[in-house]
Amino acid sequence: MIEKESYKLSIQGLSPLYIGSGDTYSQLDYISTEGKIHILDFNKILSSIPEEVIDDLKQTTLNKHTIRLLEKKHLKPHKEA
Repeated sequence: MIEKESYKLSIQGLSPLYIGSGDTYSQLDYISTEGKIHILDFNKILSSIPEEVIDDLKQTTLNKHTIRLLEKKHLKPHKEA
């Protein structure tokens, strides 16, 4: 039978070290500034935005998408006066 040996070590990192949970992140999930990584909590961000602002964003996105579709078909969207 092979005997187990234990060693007590002290190591010094030569660069920043992050020991995480094993989760993987896309480039949209974090921001890197001044040598630091900030993980974004989208649920927290979205819950802090007022409902009417979200509705406005949805409408703006829908309008832009509709305009692009019309332009693709060489149609001019009607502009309100």
